[in-house]
Amino acid sequence: RRIIDFVGVGATASESGGKTQVAFTRTGVVRTHWIGAGEMIAGGSGAAASGSIAGFGGSVVIPTWDFDDTTSELVTFNWRPPQAWDLGTVKAKFYWTAATGTAGQNVTWFLAAAAVNDGGGVALTSGAITSNGLSVTDQYQGANLPHVTSATSGLSITLSGAPGPTSIYQWQVSRSAPDGKTGDAQLIGIEIQYTETSTEPSAW
Repeated sequence: RRIIDFVGVGATASESGGKTQVAFTRTGVVRTHWIGAGEMIAGGSGAAASGSIAGFGGSVVIPTWDFDDTTSELVTFNWRPPQAWDLGTVKAKFYWTAATGTAGQNVTWFLAAAAVNDGGGVALTSGAITSNGLSVTDQYQGANLPHVTSATSGLSITLSGAPGPTSIYQWQVSRSAPDGKTGDAQLIGIEIQYTETSTEPSAW
């Protein structure tokens, strides 16, 4: 009889005393985290309008943020990432819809973030966050259809101090209007993708 121990997540093995130990690592393993519109708040001056879309005959209401087609508006949210995050770059996809427009018109979304560390100031200026952001453009397909952008390139969140194990991340989401599409673009949510660390997080 052989006993096999599995440690973590990965793929190397060793034998000792009739026992095979398989050591796993998280190297290259990615995870995603969903931030819905309901978890975001108005971004102060120049904020997008709170909205909603109804589905299943009106029995399900999905919150949205409705971004103007002529003025760049924004919303914000905080993200406390899992301890398993490797503190590297992150990517994002935007989920959105619209009630009006012409098929093929472009909507450009913008995402930026900054780290707030233990003992640091909570309030960050808009300029401090947006100076290190990324954008992604998606085409409008039709009224009230779900739209999902391609992934942004990797975003490095280091502007207000290097990311750390207890950092809080402040994010800004905006539409880079005018971007080609007429009418509001309704943001449903954002999916963030990160890579896990190759070592187990420490217990508190």
